[in-house]
Amino acid sequence: MSDLTLFTHDYRSTMWHKLNQQQPIVAIFVSHSVDASSQQMLRTLEAQQAQFRQLQAQPVILTKTNPAHLNAFIQHFQPIYPVLSDPNGDVFRSYSFASEQLELQGGILVLPPRSITAVFRFVPQNDEQQLPINELLACVKMLNYYNSSVTA
Repeated sequence: MSDLTLFTHDYRSTMWHKLNQQQPIVAIFVSHSVDASSQQMLRTLEAQQAQFRQLQAQPVILTKTNPAHLNAFIQHFQPIYPVLSDPNGDVFRSYSFASEQLELQGGILVLPPRSITAVFRFVPQNDEQQLPINELLACVKMLNYYNSSVTA
C-alpha cells in the first residue's frame, strides 16, 4: 500500500505514504459522484479548520477521478483543503472493507503521523447519518498529544 500514487490537478504526483510524515492526516474520500451528504461532510470539516490547525492535522480531499477533472471539482466546491486524484481508486480500495463502501460512498479516515493504518473511520451507511465531528476531533487531539509526548 505504501507505493500508491496520487495526483494534483496539474498531474504532479505524490506518494500516499508520504502525506503524513509530520502530522496526522484527515483523509476525506469523495466519490466521483459528489452528492449532498458528501458536500455536507466537506462543509462540516471546513467549519473545523481552526481546530485542525490548532491540533496540527492536515485534511486532504481524495477524489476517485481523473486529474484533468480536479479543476472542475475545485471550481465547483472551492474547498479549502488540498485535493488529490486517485484515478484508479487504489487508495479507496485499500481502505474499503467488505461491509463498508468507502469506494462508492466516500468517508473519512484519520491516519497518525508516519502510518498508513487508520485510527478513525467514518463511512456513512445512509444519507441521514451525520459525521461524528466531536469523535473525529477527539481522535486527532489524542494523536497530537501522543505525537508530541513521543517526540518530546
